[in-house]
Amino acid sequence: MIITASKITNLSDIDFDAFFEASLPILDAEENYWPIGVTSYDDKKNHIIMMFNFTNNTPNPCSFKMDADGRTVTVSFGFINDGQHHILVGLLRDDANGSRSYVYDAGWAQALKDIAIEHGATSGLMHLYTDSQTCETFKDVFSASERDLTYIVSEGNRPVTILRIW
Repeated sequence: MIITASKITNLSDIDFDAFFEASLPILDAEENYWPIGVTSYDDKKNHIIMMFNFTNNTPNPCSFKMDADGRTVTVSFGFINDGQHHILVGLLRDDANGSRSYVYDAGWAQALKDIAIEHGATSGLMHLYTDSQTCETFKDVFSASERDLTYIVSEGNRPVTILRIW
């Protein structure tokens, strides 16, 4: 699998509608994701667009897309503050094979790190479900030791690991 990452500066750089549609079920399932009053489809879509505009108007925006074998599969809206990479919104969709297994690929983890460093990040943290394969992949790629990990509990007592990835 060939995974690449590149900067985006406008929603026209991606197929925003496709990403929003693919990500909406996951965002809806996440407890307390939407702000109070954001309940309709249009409200949710406008909220995500507002988040993109917010991040791109920060002093150090870091919004990017990631491609797996030539198909854009991930879009992240964020910024760099004091060297720390912050992702406010992450949208994902299936790859050409109808899968999201790319998130377990070491190349995906490395591309994420590389694009953030290219934007000026000097450190990065990821919030990952402790019992997920994605967490294990990130631990392996970044040779995480116990000092790189913080364990918390959230979302119905499902354990979350905060992993310092660089």
